[in-house]
Amino acid sequence: MNTDNRKRPRISFSRESIRVPQTWDVEWRGLPHTGQVIVREKLNSEDFLPLFGEISFRIIFTNRGLKPRDRAGDSRIALVVPRFRFDAVTESERVSSALSMPPTSNRRDPLIGQVFRTEQVSRLAAFHTRIVESYASGRLYRQNQSHQSGREFFASDSTEQCLTELGVLMLSDAFPSQDYDHASFPRTLTDRDVSALFSGLI
Repeated sequence: MNTDNRKRPRISFSRESIRVPQTWDVEWRGLPHTGQVIVREKLNSEDFLPLFGEISFRIIFTNRGLKPRDRAGDSRIALVVPRFRFDAVTESERVSSALSMPPTSNRRDPLIGQVFRTEQVSRLAAFHTRIVESYASGRLYRQNQSHQSGREFFASDSTEQCLTELGVLMLSDAFPSQDYDHASFPRTLTDRDVSALFSGLI
């Protein structure tokens, strides 16, 4: 299993992110694949329709615990539900407000700035840990499966790494027979293959 470990942005659980699908890229069998991450307060039936176009997979996060009525119509779609009473969006808003520099502080004081930045890093790290733990304690729903324990997938240190591993897993499950090679896609071309290719272009 190949995962793309390059530095990447964080998945947002802010109020604004509920309205906008977030793109997420993974490397699978030597090729880049673009997926979609969606945070929802209320599930839309359109989210579960089969994928088409350039979207290779879709992972839907609900921001609070629920029992979904709709199920994915595509093996490349997963629904992730946190443990009961955890609201990722509300938690994100609470942490964001706590990270704002107090208006009365002396912004030019380097010591105050350093203390504030250290506090920011600490609070953000704790927030992302709570995110992973809440979804690990929840459920994950995929096509033809009632549910799976979130702990089977949310075992890494970050939500982003878990997303990458889940995206790669869904692609492998959806296309088990495709034998891609990292160095040659889809396979090494023979002289006959090259001749057939050029004859088709002429």
